[in-house]
Amino acid sequence: MTDSPGRDSSRLGDLRHRARYRFDNLLARGTWAALLWLGMVTLAVVLLSAVLLVAFGVRREERLAHPEKYPPKEKRTRIWDEEDE
Repeated sequence: MTDSPGRDSSRLGDLRHRARYRFDNLLARGTWAALLWLGMVTLAVVLLSAVLLVAFGVRREERLAHPEKYPPKEKRTRIWDEEDE
């Protein structure tokens, strides 16, 4: 069998074809299927982000460890309050 010149016979092309086919089938199932898929992808991204933040030790308490870097709440300026003064 010879491949036609327009057809990508590499593994990447085959993978792309499969992904496009699955995506088309997903859209053919309707809006709720697409929303469910989007919700699952969003949940996966949020969970992955949470795992990475915990793994690398990024914490909110750092702000409390160095209070001199952050002004007190009452001394913070707001752009929309400047007009009132």
